[in-house]
Amino acid sequence: MVLIKIALRNIFAHKKRSAMIGAAILISCLFILLSASTMNGVQQQVLKGYMNIQSGHVAVEWEEQYKISGSDAGKFSENGKTYDLQKDAENKVALRRLDTYLQQHEDEIKAFYPTLHRNAYITEGSSMDYVMLYGITEASGQFFSDTKTVETDSGTFEFKQENDLYLSKEKLVDNNLKVGDTIAIDYTSAEGEAKSANFRVAGAYANGAGYNNIYAYMSDSYLRELLAIEPEYFDIGRLYLKNDAKSGVFSSALDADLLQESPVLRAESYSLASEFYTNTSKIMKLFFNIFFIFFLCVIAAGVYTTIKMNISERLKEFGSMRAIGYSRLQTYLIVFYELFFLSLISLLIAFVLSFVLVLYFSNAGIYVGPGVVSFVLGGESFFPFMKIGDVVFSFAIILLFSLISTLYPGLQMCYQNITDLMLKRQKRVPIISRLFNSKG
Repeated sequence: MVLIKIALRNIFAHKKRSAMIGAAILISCLFILLSASTMNGVQQQVLKGYMNIQSGHVAVEWEEQYKISGSDAGKFSENGKTYDLQKDAENKVALRRLDTYLQQHEDEIKAFYPTLHRNAYITEGSSMDYVMLYGITEASGQFFSDTKTVETDSGTFEFKQENDLYLSKEKLVDNNLKVGDTIAIDYTSAEGEAKSANFRVAGAYANGAGYNNIYAYMSDSYLRELLAIEPEYFDIGRLYLKNDAKSGVFSSALDADLLQESPVLRAESYSLASEFYTNTSKIMKLFFNIFFIFFLCVIAAGVYTTIKMNISERLKEFGSMRAIGYSRLQTYLIVFYELFFLSLISLLIAFVLSFVLVLYFSNAGIYVGPGVVSFVLGGESFFPFMKIGDVVFSFAIILLFSLISTLYPGLQMCYQNITDLMLKRQKRVPIISRLFNSKG
């Protein structure tokens, strides 16, 4: 306790020196907390769009869809596959088996949305623009609204006419359209026949990542009618669990059950279904960590040099302490405690500043704009948030930082002769051999 009091006294007695070291540590702490919060927001946003629109926690897929590589970013969109009508009898047996399995495990399931989505093209004038027709039921539309996955101008999907659809604001601008316009869309029926139909733009939804702006949301019942699809069929089954951490176990068990009948229908967890969406944020975080390590090494080198100079200036002070009975360990701990408590103060200030910033931007969002950046960050805006683990990690880094920065210069000082310390004369000491051979 006495050593802690001495360390705290030294911090406040030398305000200029403490402020200089503290500022460097404060910048490091801010960088750690803000960057981690940013990556949390990006990761959550990328996964939110992918899981809520494309896969669910568990994706129930048809055989050809399942075979598409998880590294294909368009697995569930541009390159998606559906059922084979020539295997109609096998398909329906598999669908009945799926229904039975879901009923048997309903206590683990939050929701299941059998979804239709088909490639199509807006044909206005001489131009054609790709869209994906996406069937919305009342339940799935409410899910999108509740989770803020798709935010319409009216807040909810309202299909007042059977041919109503919702387009992204990006699609409206690209095709010079406005709400209320009638547009022609070319599509392919379930039998593979090319067809065209007129739709009314009932509303617009806010832009997200570029790959989430392609959808033309419409009534599921009308889409089934257009494509002549039987009620039990779907293109992708989006299954949501009460505990998403069990997606891997649940999907494996479901897939094994479906394979007992035939391979026409498969199940896959969201993490395996697409490496693109699940790994993008991880890769970004890896590059961030590499940069962070480099940044921290630069800061540590500066603090190390400052501490070394500081100890050299205070050799007489430490010599006096040794002369009156303080041990080598006690004098080192004073040096360590000074940096450690200074780091804790800096971390506390950094936490308050970053918490206020993150709290504001978690509601307001950080706008990054459209284009390539929206593909990487999962939308035109992202919403950072802080985890308890980020603060714990920062504390661990500070502890390690304090130990590394003070260890060598502190031990060099500890193993000087008291006479040399009193004369402010420091000699180079072989620390490792002294540590193993020291008797006190």
